[in-house]
Amino acid sequence: MLDISVIIPVYNGSKTIEKLYQELSKILKKNSKSYEILFVDDSSKDKSFNIISDICKKDKSVTGILLSKNYGQHNAVYCGFQNSKGKYIITMDDDLQHPPQEIPKIIKHLKKGYDVVYAIPKIHRHSLIRNFFSKLTKSIISLMMQNENAKNINSFRIFKSSLFEQFRGINNPNINIDSLLFWTTNNFGSIKVNHKKRKLGKSGYTFFRLFFHTLNLVTSFSALPLKITTYVGALFSLFGFVLLIRILFLYFMYGSVVKGFYFIATIIIIFSGVQLITLGLIGEYISLIYSKTLSKPSFTILKKLNRKK
Repeated sequence: MLDISVIIPVYNGSKTIEKLYQELSKILKKNSKSYEILFVDDSSKDKSFNIISDICKKDKSVTGILLSKNYGQHNAVYCGFQNSKGKYIITMDDDLQHPPQEIPKIIKHLKKGYDVVYAIPKIHRHSLIRNFFSKLTKSIISLMMQNENAKNINSFRIFKSSLFEQFRGINNPNINIDSLLFWTTNNFGSIKVNHKKRKLGKSGYTFFRLFFHTLNLVTSFSALPLKITTYVGALFSLFGFVLLIRILFLYFMYGSVVKGFYFIATIIIIFSGVQLITLGLIGEYISLIYSKTLSKPSFTILKKLNRKK
């Protein structure tokens, strides 16, 4: 078994891959007895895999994997898990925002006795929208899991590969790495690290992708959102019942009811909105169940370099 496996999901990272490889390989040579680097290309539209192929030709410690279609970051990381051989697994982004120079620090922190260590940015360098959704998602997950460590989830992480054995056989198109780790252990640690500003390339996380990723992450963790909608529905039903009593009281006492089209329209809109949100949330859970029954693969590999299997 190798000492360290570094898994890097790649999507349109042609401008950063070579520099990342150079910095990463220098750090790993100094701080590990044996290592491997796995670049998992999530069906990039640029020349990312060509660059990965060139790196693989000159360095046999690098594995290049090309997925047949875009499965998403977590599925690409999961593919890297399936092909890794290290005792410790490190995951990081391909955009140079996670400095390889911080790796010795997180390795040292993991060896203090943790199963998982998240590298928390001292200063977040993402856009305001991404930072907002990130904080919102982590707060919701922390509340649902009743675990403060959930606020530290980050794509720059290290964990023991023995944890992976607990979920190696999972075949799910909606993989979420952090969900799997939280189901496996409660022994989490975190450490603050430097986080660089993105200088090259463009993030693939648009507003809508962030929103749906947040929704998928929340529904993957717990059924609590369904319970919340039940409570909200009961609350609005009680409000409607109280309103009905008031209207009947006015009718029998004064022979009239509450006047005003806007008042009635507002009530209808509010109740209709709650119903649609509830149905949409239920539909999201049904969709997850449906996807699992179809047994869709988490990923499909189109090409693999420097790895015999």
